[in-house]
Amino acid sequence: MRLRPPQTGSEIHLAESDRIAAALPDLLVSAERAAASLTQGLHGRRTAGRGESFWQYRRYMDGDNAANIDWRRSGRSDHHFIRENEWEAAHTVWLWVDPSRSMHLGSAAAARSKIEQAILIALSAAFLLSGAGEMIGAYGSGHAPGQTRSSVEALAGAILDMLAGNTGTEAGLPPLPVKVKPFSDVILISDFLNPLEGLEARLEKLAAEGIRGHLLQVLDPAEEEFTFQGRIEFADPEGTAPLTINRAEAIRADYLTRLGDHRAALMALARKMGWSFALHHTGQPAAQAVLQLHNALSRETS
Repeated sequence: MRLRPPQTGSEIHLAESDRIAAALPDLLVSAERAAASLTQGLHGRRTAGRGESFWQYRRYMDGDNAANIDWRRSGRSDHHFIRENEWEAAHTVWLWVDPSRSMHLGSAAAARSKIEQAILIALSAAFLLSGAGEMIGAYGSGHAPGQTRSSVEALAGAILDMLAGNTGTEAGLPPLPVKVKPFSDVILISDFLNPLEGLEARLEKLAAEGIRGHLLQVLDPAEEEFTFQGRIEFADPEGTAPLTINRAEAIRADYLTRLGDHRAALMALARKMGWSFALHHTGQPAAQAVLQLHNALSRETS
């Protein structure tokens, strides 16, 4: 018995990326429907409509264009202020889906692989947030955020680009912060199964930039429950040699202990950064994870 994907290597990774690209239109439709369903039971996080036009001011920061300084407002203070329209001042939520090969795993216990479920969650959250007036964008893509359906489609395209371009380098690690304003939110969706040292260093850099974050760990039920019995060959999609276990049930207790310890350390890391953490299984509805993320974001503004 083996878990998908049955092989390793760049050829299999590219084939999986092509398969997901073909499934993307259906994922977008499902995401939009899920967001619409959730919206019926939720109030928007922003009270100002996107069509309204008003000005607000914020402190000048390094990297801002000096031409945007409002000198009349700044003259009444010891600080320089930037004047922004409502659409410019809208809160931004950046989303990132781990493109590493381990995310392509999927068992018969779930309808979708981890990567497919993660993309569905990200797109659903993007539809929900942009519909509530938030700016959304693909973290690490270099593209500007937006509030329209085209912005969600751009997010989907950026995720596919990351999948196709991933070579396994720094697998499981989000990009370094680039052109992200302080007090933005970043949603990181991954299985987070790699050693946490690299992740901790990366999150510290994000937190140092004033970025608030949310970790969503996505696992397959087979990873979480480990109900395998008998002789099993486990193939590592990251490229290491397969591991054959003659009696898989004999290692279940040790496996579950190590998985629990790893998750506890991941949760402790999130708390240390002041970030939220949530666990999602691919056998669960994607809307459940989207609601968890929405609630985490809402708590910050309450």
